[in-house]
Amino acid sequence: MNKEQVMRALKEADFTEEAEILKVMAHPVRLKIAYGLSQVGDCSVKDIWSCLGLPQSNVSQHLNLMRNRGLIGFRRKGIEVHYFVKHPAVLALVRCVMDRYEKRSGRGLKDDLPPGQIQGDPEALQDV
Repeated sequence: MNKEQVMRALKEADFTEEAEILKVMAHPVRLKIAYGLSQVGDCSVKDIWSCLGLPQSNVSQHLNLMRNRGLIGFRRKGIEVHYFVKHPAVLALVRCVMDRYEKRSGRGLKDDLPPGQIQGDPEALQDV
């Protein structure tokens, strides 16, 4: 593409949905929730707030915002509500953020956790 084609394409592009996703995900707690869900597949609200060490009401507000924007979904398992990543853009964003975190910190998040803390497929984001 030449410069004029790029400029024309940008004028016609509508990045509203992408900007909304970035706006919702632009919070450290929501990034942690998305990363955790991307690793374990789904997780109960209780496990999420216990893992993060935050009040249940605070975590629920973050989950509701993410759910209302269609970024995560939920299903009932008995009396528990389990959340999971629903929007593929969230997985791509988590992968980008984790790559940045690893470069900045010089280590992966998995290096900071005791053995056995991460469940599910450790390569969950490789196909995103």
